[in-house]
Amino acid sequence: MTYIVLLWLWFRSYHRKTREHYLLMVGGMILILLPIGSDKGLEIANYGMWLALVTMIAILWETAPAVKQLTNAGANILLRFIRGWKTGIALLLLVSVIWYPLARIPLEAPRRKMRWQVNHPLLHGLFTSQTEAKHIGDVIAKLSKYVKPGDYLLAFNRGPLLCYLTDTHPYMYSPDPLLYTHGLNDVIAEAEADHPYKPVAVMGKREFPRNKNQAILRDHLIETGYTMVWHSEAFEIWLPPSSG
Repeated sequence: MTYIVLLWLWFRSYHRKTREHYLLMVGGMILILLPIGSDKGLEIANYGMWLALVTMIAILWETAPAVKQLTNAGANILLRFIRGWKTGIALLLLVSVIWYPLARIPLEAPRRKMRWQVNHPLLHGLFTSQTEAKHIGDVIAKLSKYVKPGDYLLAFNRGPLLCYLTDTHPYMYSPDPLLYTHGLNDVIAEAEADHPYKPVAVMGKREFPRNKNQAILRDHLIETGYTMVWHSEAFEIWLPPSSG
């Protein structure tokens, strides 16, 4: 819908070459170029509508004829109809662009239940579900007993968040081992060769059936003598042999 209206307005202003015409052209180029190279196509294009959408709404609003004092009732009805469908298109574009990406964001709980905060200064003003806030708060409180800022941390599931909140560095170069598509054992061996000591590890209990990295990491912890010292419904904390 957005692309069709954008193309129509661009051709409509082609001969006049107004400033709106060039804004539409630039906005269209952003919409076309932004998804290039992405595997999500139109979903990513939503983030490029910041210029095209605003320009389209402005043009539709300005071109709607003002209601003048006319004695002809039929003319008044026609003017109201013209203003109505142009405003309707603008509102439809605005609602669709806002609703579509929000509807596709994966959430831990229905949005109306995300009213809870994690008790941490770096997450002030960020809300999640009560269960998620408790799980994150509990594991961060326990981790503070085993790691200090600047340490290395091996975390599976919520790795980026845990490294950020504890001010630690990812042991395996990426804070999220879930993203390694192959060769995880090689990455582990490389990390062990680069670092002088084994790190504290945090394993999330959420299962990822299509990803084998969770099982590989858990087997590695057991085989190398790690000891699980704490667990909750969502996380486990493992200590290396030298810390057990």
